[in-house]
Amino acid sequence: MRIARVVISVVILFIAGCTETEVLRSSVIVMGHAGAGFPNYNNRYPTNSEESIKQALLMQQADGVEIDIQLSADSTIVLYHDKRLESGCNDTGFISAQSWVQLSKLHRRMSNSIIDESSKLWRLEDLLKFLENHNLDIWLSLNIQNQYEVKDQFAYNNRFGRALSNTLKNYSGKLKVMVETSDIPMLKQIRSLSDNNHARLFLTQRIDTTTLNDLDGIISGVVTHYLDETEETMALAKSKQLEVSVYGIKIRQDIRRALSLNPNYVQTDNIPLMLDYLK
Repeated sequence: MRIARVVISVVILFIAGCTETEVLRSSVIVMGHAGAGFPNYNNRYPTNSEESIKQALLMQQADGVEIDIQLSADSTIVLYHDKRLESGCNDTGFISAQSWVQLSKLHRRMSNSIIDESSKLWRLEDLLKFLENHNLDIWLSLNIQNQYEVKDQFAYNNRFGRALSNTLKNYSGKLKVMVETSDIPMLKQIRSLSDNNHARLFLTQRIDTTTLNDLDGIISGVVTHYLDETEETMALAKSKQLEVSVYGIKIRQDIRRALSLNPNYVQTDNIPLMLDYLK
């Protein structure tokens, strides 16, 4: 009889553990990762492409998108994730080594690596014009990809900060912008620019006391992989009045674990599944 009670207790605990905790739709901002996510069955388009971004915002109804950005040789902010062009375009080399005129002629690779002549690189300026034309009130997280191939990193960081400020100030639509990067010197330089003091800066790194203390007064939040964090580290961020955005969310198991941390934002590769979970 005692064994039966133990077995029943274990079954009840198992069922309780499998029950999905109800999470209010309004409690978290759902953002598409690099548009509608890295290519999967919900999205066949290249990351950070016009097609992927439109899929995330117009078709899948995300609250916003996380977009990777790099700087061209003539200080144009280009939407692109990978370090080298050959992994996603019909060319070789780096974004930083070419002008926008050169980059605008390239074609993107689709999820099956076939070059699509109708898919081209997009500028941040193009994305902002699209949002303005559609009167979209969304969140936009701009993820600055490190370009360590440049010779003078300090000068490059300043050039990036100026280009970012100039591009954003020309946008008159509704927009909530976050700027994220793992490059701490970049964050400090952007913050030091007087015309960028309005920017909400996020550090892309796991949460730890030393780094947060070093960036006190500089950052507004942290972007981190949900598996790297615990209730304790999340409490640490909140004690410093910092917001937290988590990524790495692709399947239902990821969603349950990520939302249990009560983040402010989630960056997901599966927008439909995330929104279905939150209904």
